Amino acid sequence: MAVVAPPTGPPGYGHGATSASASHGDLRNSTWHVVNPTGCIAVPLEDNRFHVYNSTNEYALAYENANCTGPVIDVIPPGGRSAGGAIAILGRAVWVD
Repeated sequence: MAVVAPPTGPPGYGHGATSASASHGDLRNSTWHVVNPTGCIAVPLEDNRFHVYNSTNEYALAYENANCTGPVIDVIPPGGRSAGGAIAILGRAVWVD
């Protein structure tokens, strides 16, 4: 998984803010797994049609484009999974503070 610099995303999501601690837990789908993810996690194109499971203590933002750019297409709560719509078809990257 590639990790890139934080984007300048929508206000209220804390992009670029310094966090007292990184997320704890796992971010995964059926073919990839990231432990204690922080920042922008690129979703491989061949894997972007699957749900993203957020087993971290932070919200995860799913972006339509790579490098956490473009519109946020899903907000995945801690302990939740992405919706069956856009992220299952279009998602290219996930941001976790």
